[in-house]
Amino acid sequence: MLHENDMRKLSHALKDLSLVALNPTRKAQVLAHLCNDLLMAKAVLHQMDGSLETCAQMRKEKYMTDGQGERQAVHQRKARIEAYEKAQAEREATMQALFTQQKLDAERERKRLAEANSSEEKSLEEHSKQDHQLTGAAEVTTADTEQPMEVDAGAPLLTINSGNTDSWSNNDNSNEG
Repeated sequence: MLHENDMRKLSHALKDLSLVALNPTRKAQVLAHLCNDLLMAKAVLHQMDGSLETCAQMRKEKYMTDGQGERQAVHQRKARIEAYEKAQAEREATMQALFTQQKLDAERERKRLAEANSSEEKSLEEHSKQDHQLTGAAEVTTADTEQPMEVDAGAPLLTINSGNTDSWSNNDNSNEG
């Protein structure tokens, strides 16, 4: 009877060959017999239930942590995008303010230059009027006092000095006489 027992035959088959080397039918028989024996023992059933519950709990925790990790990653990505957009908006506002300030400064400078040019033109006009008045008054006074100058036709108008002081003094004497 022991020799005819299926369990005995399966154990002898495993002595000679490993489970992997057995044909699929024999593998299935070995596993079915092991599962049947294990399911008959209450301690094994209790251990299996605990393991299944532990696996289910671990899957649930993994799902929760993966979900939290994904949510946290999405939240961080969203925060980075918002921070970038805020910084970009601040840069654009700063650039716009600088552009506006430059336009205002340029307009002020244009006005200042226009005022400086107009005040310079006014000053030039006033000086021109004063010069014109002075030259007009000078012409009137010089016309009254002006007399034609008599020039000695025999006297040289220009003298060339070659370093000879005698000729200079001679020319001075000739002009006096």
